[in-house]
Amino acid sequence: MLQVGLREANMHFSKYLKLVKEGQEVVVTERGKPVAVIKPLYERGDARR
Repeated sequence: MLQVGLREANMHFSKYLKLVKEGQEVVVTERGKPVAVIKPLYERGDARR
């Protein structure tokens, strides 16, 4: 699971969204504390995509 600061996530959102589309989970932190998780809605290869 990748951790990224809020500012970095905001500045490079498309980069992190691409990773999520590839199946990666991204934890967004603010001042070092986790505040959100961006993760795929479905498992990779799930027919609902």
